[in-house]
Amino acid sequence: MNKEAVPSKSRGGRPPFGGSREAAAADRDRRRDEYVDLRRHLAMSPAALARLLGLSVGTVRRLPAWSDPAFAPTDATLDLMRAELVRRAHATLAEAEMRAEIEAELAVHEARWHVEKYGVDAENLEDAA
Repeated sequence: MNKEAVPSKSRGGRPPFGGSREAAAADRDRRRDEYVDLRRHLAMSPAALARLLGLSVGTVRRLPAWSDPAFAPTDATLDLMRAELVRRAHATLAEAEMRAEIEAELAVHEARWHVEKYGVDAENLEDAA
């Protein structure tokens, strides 16, 4: 049997799930770029980011690994980072809502205090609130 006629199972450096080397390299570069953006937005220390991602500090410091052609952040790592940004955004929105409620209550209490202190009519109090 002629070995050259039989297709080889080895794809010569192609990714295990098919596709070209160029597509795999483009995907790694996309993940690296996204990692850099997410890391900048998170603004976490390497140790804190390692705890969040479940990686070692050395691995976090190595990422995005521009110089290593076979090493890049995984999509699961990027998903964890995105989830942390979403969690922070929700916390910020909740804090802003609470702050607005507190400021509204404070304005009412200040108006009432002003009425008690300076004897302003009750009608003016409703206008101020």
